Amino acid sequence: MEIAFKRQGLSLEVINPDEIPEDATFIDLSNNNFLSIPPETFISKTKVFKFSIANNILTDLSFLRCFEALVSLDISSNQLEIDELLQIRHIYIIFLNAQKNSFVDKLKDNPLTLIIILKRAWIINGTFVTDYARQIAKQYKKTLEFGESILNARREKLSEHNTASTTQAAKHFLIGTSFKFQEPGKFITPSGRYVKDLANRPQIEKLKYLHQNYPIDVPTGTFSDYFAIILGILSYQWMNVPISTIPRLLSRGFWGTISSEISDLEEWRLWVLLYHLSQQMCNGLAIENELWQALKVINYIKTGVQPTIGSIPRLIVAAFLFRAMDPSELQDCKDIIIYQNLRQKCNFTSLDESLETIHKEILGNLPVPDKHPEKGETIAVIHPLTKKWINCKASYISNGRIFAQLPTIILHLPLNCLFWDGRGVWRQMDTVDKGIRPKTPTARPKSAIVPRLSEQARNAFITASKTDQNAIASTIANDFHVPISLVDTSRTRIAPSDSSKEIKKVVLPVFQTMARPEPVKTTAPQPKTMPRDFRGIVDPYCPKTPIVHRKTPSRPTNQVIQNVVNVCLGHELRNGTHLRKFHAKVYNELTKKVKYVWINEDEISPADVDNLCALYRSHIQKKMDVIHDIF
Repeated sequence: MEIAFKRQGLSLEVINPDEIPEDATFIDLSNNNFLSIPPETFISKTKVFKFSIANNILTDLSFLRCFEALVSLDISSNQLEIDELLQIRHIYIIFLNAQKNSFVDKLKDNPLTLIIILKRAWIINGTFVTDYARQIAKQYKKTLEFGESILNARREKLSEHNTASTTQAAKHFLIGTSFKFQEPGKFITPSGRYVKDLANRPQIEKLKYLHQNYPIDVPTGTFSDYFAIILGILSYQWMNVPISTIPRLLSRGFWGTISSEISDLEEWRLWVLLYHLSQQMCNGLAIENELWQALKVINYIKTGVQPTIGSIPRLIVAAFLFRAMDPSELQDCKDIIIYQNLRQKCNFTSLDESLETIHKEILGNLPVPDKHPEKGETIAVIHPLTKKWINCKASYISNGRIFAQLPTIILHLPLNCLFWDGRGVWRQMDTVDKGIRPKTPTARPKSAIVPRLSEQARNAFITASKTDQNAIASTIANDFHVPISLVDTSRTRIAPSDSSKEIKKVVLPVFQTMARPEPVKTTAPQPKTMPRDFRGIVDPYCPKTPIVHRKTPSRPTNQVIQNVVNVCLGHELRNGTHLRKFHAKVYNELTKKVKYVWINEDEISPADVDNLCALYRSHIQKKMDVIHDIF
């Protein structure tokens, strides 16, 4: 049973811990004027699993460190930056609402940054974080763009001389450069422990938990009704098309009964609905089962990996979108372009939206020619998006169709549109559209240097050996000097080549003035001799020594300093002041092991130095007198 403690809308600035019941499970402090809350306020509230402090002016979240797992946390509409998110990074959270904070707008173009920082949150701002998104976030974490997004979104900007590199600064931001001292122990509720156990499991386990605890009621329908809703969800997640587009085409009546509920669902609820409908897909006809298996919804629910553009699952969705939307609205959709390319090559003309028609277009058998390429052979095809020729390998062949993996898409073609061109490659029987094909420079043919002749003179040139010599001479223009080989047919019976001596005698003088001018030299000529003031080979110029920034030691957040057992003095800094070195006892919360490390005073902040000194005082208080002049 939920026991709520609500103090919302009272313009409170402080909260008394004694007012909160010890067995409270839900604390609501929204719509107040809290700027900060003391860290020890909720230490004794060990049964809390839902917390809301939205619509305040918070700039600190240290009071939430005592929690290890929460089902729901609402920190929206505050004055938080990403610096404060590190204070809740250790908490396992199912529903995290952090909207309307300053860092949200700063990270609008880098949504993966929020996934990296809040790596233990399931649902961030209504969006379910899939396993595939976490894999992409790990790769994005190694990029320079991630470091720049961190530096630009921080509350306190770091100047260039304070960090050696952008990547290093981002790493230190996540790991931390200050020590974590012994803090009040974190607690976890039974429901929170279950959330923690599911955090590192596949996303299908998380969806089962959400489906069990937050179910969605869907009326009883047929295979076509459920299939239409699934296609609508996939078109929204894969192609950013409204969910209602395909259901209105396939099952208008069923969609009308649930449209008001589904249209307002958050993104994570769509995942739960997709999982629910996948469990309700009963055995249908053979065509229906083949379409359902080809859509590979179960694999998508398990991994969150979207199919490649041009693959069969996306072509099935594109086939229905092509019939449900106006062509002008689909000009920029790559899946529709690839589907139209398939329709053109296979001569499909039907616009019937039945499952049988879609099955015939995407999965049906096509004619298989006697000779066709095999798997792994090279084929030359026209890229459906760029309209340029490209060589690729045949991935697999099935039902008279060939599938080729291009750099970013999968090309789907019928086998009968390929032929063997005799040059070691299978080629697509098609030409590039002249309006789209880029203009490429062509070499100037040798015959272009021949002087322009009249039509009669050109004919006389070709048939010179079969006509009278006087007739030949009379057909040539008066201003053109006739080579002797054209008049004297006894020497040759074929047209002279461009390299013949007679042509060279005529062509070179005539076109000498038409030759391309030599390029103008833009650089001054280099002297061939050494200058007079040369005094031998001198030493090369020594570049300036680059500034090397010392790397700030990183402090993992899972290590806690429990004690300081010794302090010694190092080298002298200035005015008789020596550098202090602390021998600290460090406890690893993950491995449950203890080790001793030396910490230099110049590696940590003054506040951490004072904390280390206080620990050492308490350590030696019962053993010996305090050593003077060391603190």
